[in-house]
Amino acid sequence: MAKIINGVQSDKNVKVIVLHGGSYYSSGNELSALAKWIGAEESPIDEMNAGVHGGMVGCLMAMKNSVKPIVAVVSGGCHGIGFTKLSFADFIYCTPNANFRTPFMTSFQSPEGSATYSFPRQFGQRRANEVLLLDKPITAEEAVRSGFANGILPYDVFGGSGWIDASKVPTIVQLLSQDYRTVVNCKELINAARDNDKIDKVIVAEANALIATWVEPEFQLKLVNFLQGLAKARKAKAKL
Repeated sequence: MAKIINGVQSDKNVKVIVLHGGSYYSSGNELSALAKWIGAEESPIDEMNAGVHGGMVGCLMAMKNSVKPIVAVVSGGCHGIGFTKLSFADFIYCTPNANFRTPFMTSFQSPEGSATYSFPRQFGQRRANEVLLLDKPITAEEAVRSGFANGILPYDVFGGSGWIDASKVPTIVQLLSQDYRTVVNCKELINAARDNDKIDKVIVAEANALIATWVEPEFQLKLVNFLQGLAKARKAKAKL
């Protein structure tokens, strides 16, 4: 994502970046990928740093610094990093079944994506505390009511192929019709008006805290129990 977003910044043929995941936006990080490090003889810290700082932080910085407007269309679940990185989207639209959640407490992890900085400003401090400290899910209606999302779109925003039908997202249509240079100028000024130094420091601090959590011996046991619980829940659901 970082490579794609950074790669279109100087491309005058690209006016808008659209993010979506079809009928299910994102389930967040694949925690089972961490299981390979359990009981490892050598410390995986280098691999963790490469994944977190090279991948996650790189993607967040690309979204934050984009001078092309980013429009996200969320259907179904939007969890973990899929949710937190939307703080850097310029417009967010949901289908009626969209739901947002950061299961940091449930999965014994720490916040990322600048959530500790951006969520209080976008949801208000008390609601942000519920999202971050209580794993409280946010519905499409609540996302719009809080100002996090711009609106709710019908399910037919997705064409038969599962791709976004841009003509059914008025914001995309309007942005595409506007003068390229004028849009980019405005977006550059919007970006510059933020406390970018503070945001950058929060992104990196959260990334370091996440790695520190992963290398704790207690976390490895908690992760095993968490993944086993997920597997049991999936089996039980499959039998229904």
